[in-house]
Amino acid sequence: MVRRAEENWEESEEHEFKALFLTISLHLVLTPTQGARLAADVVPALCCAVTTVKYDWCSLVVRKLMQAVEVFGRRFYVDGYAGGCGGCSIFLAIFYLDRLNRNPILWGQYPRIKMWNMEQIRVASNADRFLPNGDYGKLGCLDVAYGEWHPREARDVPLPQLFYVEKVNGASIRGGGRRQRAEREEQEESCKRQRLCEREAQPVNPYRCVPTISWGKKSGRTSRDCGQGYPLSNK
Repeated sequence: MVRRAEENWEESEEHEFKALFLTISLHLVLTPTQGARLAADVVPALCCAVTTVKYDWCSLVVRKLMQAVEVFGRRFYVDGYAGGCGGCSIFLAIFYLDRLNRNPILWGQYPRIKMWNMEQIRVASNADRFLPNGDYGKLGCLDVAYGEWHPREARDVPLPQLFYVEKVNGASIRGGGRRQRAEREEQEESCKRQRLCEREAQPVNPYRCVPTISWGKKSGRTSRDCGQGYPLSNK
């Protein structure tokens, strides 16, 4: 089939080529088995060869992989040994490499398979390997999902702010940085201008701020008050 796919195709053979290409992709890459044949439950998917872009192949890959892992687990835990496992091993390899406790390779760019080359894979796998026995797991893995920020990736953080201390009614108040202080002063100045404009727009009250005399009932002392808005009185 691979040889036939590598041959020249006519435009009229588009449907046949797409069906053959999908067969090879499913059998060798996306949903491989331990046998030499395509999985029987995947054969109906070949009817979608012409309209493959309309279907979710990622879910199919993950579902078939989990089925293969379940079969592998049953054999392994019963006999203590399993000859192999079906499913998309490429997905497992990329999933493993992306979660090693090391600096990521172009994190956040997709598809992930394009971000890794053989040299990078060799370096990462050697760093995760114990010597001289050759077991893996030296680096450990991170709990991180695609679409999230990687904990080993550099990120932008706001610059540290300079704080100031000012005296308000004799008390020390710790304010924000220079920017916050400038914004606060600008806001206070705007409020002052607004109050001044409102005061100038008010009509003049001839009785405003006229000193009035009030007599204390007990002490007999007099007190002058300003700004009560009362007219002069002889009482």
